[in-house]
Amino acid sequence: MVRVRPRRVVGALAAAAAVLALWSCAPVVAVELDEGGVPTSRQAHLPRDVDVLGEEELCGSGGCWRVLTLGWPGHSSDELARRLGVGGGGDAERCRAVSWLDRRAACVGVGSIVAPAAATEQLKVQLRWDRPLGS
Repeated sequence: MVRVRPRRVVGALAAAAAVLALWSCAPVVAVELDEGGVPTSRQAHLPRDVDVLGEEELCGSGGCWRVLTLGWPGHSSDELARRLGVGGGGDAERCRAVSWLDRRAACVGVGSIVAPAAATEQLKVQLRWDRPLGS
């Protein structure tokens, strides 16, 4: 019969919990420390049928953000905003974790509507990290 030592089991579980806590908190702490970091368009969880037509990175006193110019062929910019989950006007913004392992929250907010010469309306959105510990 195998004898289980409770101290070793508890110690191993505590060590595993500490490693898991550090692993899940490290990206969030890194976002807080890196004011110049911005999420990529991939981390914004954009729908597959939405096209990224332009992309630029801007910085100000509050940190940096990415501006994406988006298009959804055959749809209006209002429909695109609703599809992204930021419709409804005002300063609508949605924040989502990058993944269930990476708990950094990428926030997408409505910027402005662009009326190009092309047939597809475009929508500019801002993409930034949510910084729960700071501004």
